[in-house]
Amino acid sequence: MDRAISPQGSAEQQVLRFRIDLQDVTPEVWREIEVPAEWSFWLLHVAIQDAMGWLDCHLHAFVPAAGGERFVIGIPEGCRGESIEAGWDVPVARHFEQVGDRLFYKYDFGDGWRHELRLVSRQAADPALGYPRCVDGRGACPPEHCGGPPGYADLLDKLSGPRTDAYYQMVEWLRGHDGKHWPFDPEAFSVAAVRFSDGDERRRRLRPSIDD
Repeated sequence: MDRAISPQGSAEQQVLRFRIDLQDVTPEVWREIEVPAEWSFWLLHVAIQDAMGWLDCHLHAFVPAAGGERFVIGIPEGCRGESIEAGWDVPVARHFEQVGDRLFYKYDFGDGWRHELRLVSRQAADPALGYPRCVDGRGACPPEHCGGPPGYADLLDKLSGPRTDAYYQMVEWLRGHDGKHWPFDPEAFSVAAVRFSDGDERRRRLRPSIDD
């Protein structure tokens, strides 16, 4: 990914480790990633998408976890009557100063996926490693367009139930979804399978209007 710390980077450079918990789903889905401390929220967004397994085809926003200052960080072109700071203009360090600081990361405003984003640690970069990197996680990312947490629960219920028409309809939908969701194991996750993409290239391909 762009502006990543290469394995030859200085050990004095700082990295932030984040815990990302997808809310309101069972079994639990979470990831831990490490990113350069000087990154913008746009680059963090791209890293979250890649680590979670989302396809980045909907709007997103970073918002306060609870009370206090009100702000929304995301894509201004997706604004509908709300003031949104462009993620590429806002440094992550502005809102993550101390271990334990939290925000919510929202994705796909129609399905309503919500993630708690918590700063776990801040430390010197290891010169032997490259960043960003995924260091831990659990659970498969739900399929896009499955209807948010309620729809995902219904999907799992149908897959675990008797092989009725509803079961086979769900299997057919998963097979034709995006080529990676059948067979679907909600417990499956591999750190080694995570691949991070180029955030600047992603931004260059960004359309003026994005489906929400």
